Amino acid sequence: MKREPPYLPSALLIVDVQVRFMPSVDVSKQIGVINRVSAAYRRAGRPVVLMRVMGEVEGHPYDGPRSDLFAEGLIVGDNDTMVDKIAMNSFRDTPLKQILDDMGVRSVMICGSLSHMCVMGTYFGAFDAGFSPYVIEGALISGVEEYDRAAETICRCVDPDELIASLGSSPEP
Repeated sequence: MKREPPYLPSALLIVDVQVRFMPSVDVSKQIGVINRVSAAYRRAGRPVVLMRVMGEVEGHPYDGPRSDLFAEGLIVGDNDTMVDKIAMNSFRDTPLKQILDDMGVRSVMICGSLSHMCVMGTYFGAFDAGFSPYVIEGALISGVEEYDRAAETICRCVDPDELIASLGSSPEP
């Protein structure tokens, strides 16, 4: 879908960038984009929220406690918010909507894994929760490039460089 400017004030949602969901292909480029955008959010004083699946959850891969760790190379900030989930849609049966409402968020910029499952589930769940969602181009992880491009085609997208630039000049608190 055509890229659009982000709707502010926004929060960054990093979905399931965990060992359990990492494909066998190199995803360092996508994690690099996620790290650049999350660093810009932190510098701007805007919320960074990491969604994660913890422990054994039906329908999710699990190979012991190592599965719960964030993927190699992902930078997590000391003040980032963690939200545990059990469903593809990060808003389902979690406090995410209330957390974002309390932060004054109106839109969410979504990145992470798996693009064709949890990212898209969260994207559509954000609409239902009353937020304006976008996915960040080049920051989706599935292990299948066609799935990542399909998600970017279906969802409203924002260019990471344009998003970073908007955070530096935005009037957000």
